[in-house]
Amino acid sequence: NGATTGRAKVRVFTKYANRNGSYITEEFANHLIESAVLQHCPIVGFFDPETETWAGHTGPTLACGYGYVEDFLGWEPFEDTDGVTRDYAVFSVVLHTNYFKEANLIVGKNQSMELDPETIDGDWAAIDGEEYYVYTKGEMLGFCVIGDNEPCFSASVFFNKEETKFERFSSLLFEL
Repeated sequence: NGATTGRAKVRVFTKYANRNGSYITEEFANHLIESAVLQHCPIVGFFDPETETWAGHTGPTLACGYGYVEDFLGWEPFEDTDGVTRDYAVFSVVLHTNYFKEANLIVGKNQSMELDPETIDGDWAAIDGEEYYVYTKGEMLGFCVIGDNEPCFSASVFFNKEETKFERFSSLLFEL
């Protein structure tokens, strides 16, 4: 940790079919990664000081910008809540922990990516007997801190570079 910033990692999304009925192709995944890094995608969220919890997606009127994407670190295998190991796109992020004290509470919280709705395009297609919305276009808008709310990609979470599997397992047990 520096004097005014904290550094962390975040698992953001996986390729192919996902729980919200959408499908991310290899090509679209690469485009999302590029758009997140090139624009230094913001880390956004709404922290309620009364309840000391993070809300879900609130939009730019209520959300604060707690930091930004620094770089794409690569694909990392991680076990989802359904027991299946999937490769997650992992990014390094810089958090403004000195200015926003609540930014110190982001590590360990779930994340949900936000796409710019005005840039999304795609079509419905049957894949392996299931109907999915297959993205063809779209730009990353933000990585939203959603606290303990369940993300679409179940292992999408902010974490420290030093986090071990044991620490993640311990925090999961604690949450249960």
